[in-house]
Amino acid sequence: MQLRRVVSVGSRKSPFNDDLRPYVGLEHITSWTGEITDSNDARPESLVAHFEKGDVLFSKLRPYLAKVAAPGFRGVCSTEALVIKPGHRVRTRFLRYSLSAPDFINRVDAATYGVKMPR
Repeated sequence: MQLRRVVSVGSRKSPFNDDLRPYVGLEHITSWTGEITDSNDARPESLVAHFEKGDVLFSKLRPYLAKVAAPGFRGVCSTEALVIKPGHRVRTRFLRYSLSAPDFINRVDAATYGVKMPR
């Protein structure tokens, strides 16, 4: 089954302000495990993407780092993360594990182009 048939990708974006907490940047997502580290001191200076509890965040910047998280809360994140909303037949935990599987990460990495260096 194709991924696009069971999820939707995208979210509302807005300028960051202190009312939009918690903020999850890519630096707060641990590679491969998806653990989210403390992010209360972060202050992004650009747009942020909104996510809800149950969404999955997938880093589109250097996908080979496998930064895939399923926050158990609502908040905002870097626009360098795709906000993926599971469909009614897909469990969040299953989606996160599937998107962080080495085979999937390798396939995404092979399809990316451009310089794979930090900005």
